[in-house]
Amino acid sequence: MIENFLDVSLLELNTQYTIVSLRELNIKFTVEINKLRKKYVEFEIKTENTKLKQNKKEVEIRFLNLEQKDSEKTDLIVKLKHVLLIKEQKQVQSEILPEINHTIKILENIVRSNHVTENFKISENIVYAVEANQKEILCWCFYTIKFKDMVKDFMVNGKIGEKKAKGQFNMEFTNDRDEFIDNSSNSLSKTKVNITLVLLKSKNIPKVEISSVTEISEKTLPETEINKSISANLENFPKTSISVKTNDT
Repeated sequence: MIENFLDVSLLELNTQYTIVSLRELNIKFTVEINKLRKKYVEFEIKTENTKLKQNKKEVEIRFLNLEQKDSEKTDLIVKLKHVLLIKEQKQVQSEILPEINHTIKILENIVRSNHVTENFKISENIVYAVEANQKEILCWCFYTIKFKDMVKDFMVNGKIGEKKAKGQFNMEFTNDRDEFIDNSSNSLSKTKVNITLVLLKSKNIPKVEISSVTEISEKTLPETEINKSISANLENFPKTSISVKTNDT
């Protein structure tokens, strides 16, 4: 009986020891599993970060390529606008100059047809009027071309609309004109100052004498058929003062 009891007791002890050992092993395995899981998660995070960095680089490269293409398109647009502007200027000149030449020929024919002594004074006045009008017409032509150029420059550089660009041009030239008049010892009209300022600021416009463009003498052309003919041929040009010289002035 005692031996049987001892055998049973030993068996129970072995069983308990085995259970304890298994529990300890289970705990160790659990810890190892947790460590492996943590490493796996860290590995996944690193892999994902690497992919994100690679994607970021690809996006940056694409963005730079798009910026470069956009810059090239902008440069091309500027060049095209410049070409169109030159063509427009040439077209304006080709349209205006024939009209000016035609007017000059008409006026020259009028002057040549009046060599009679009693009309000599009128003929002399017409010559000075033609000269003054030629200069003023050319000034207005260049003023118009330069006005369009500067408005387009304001639109391109300031990225604004045509209406706002014209307002900016008017504001700038009003200030310049007032300052020009204040600093000038001569009595100048606003029309003359506007033309003078534009021609002074332009680099590509031929030198034109402005001093006689808007001068007003004490006497003007008499109201004759010749004078009416001049007015009729110049009706398409700006109406400004005409410089006239007489023997009395």
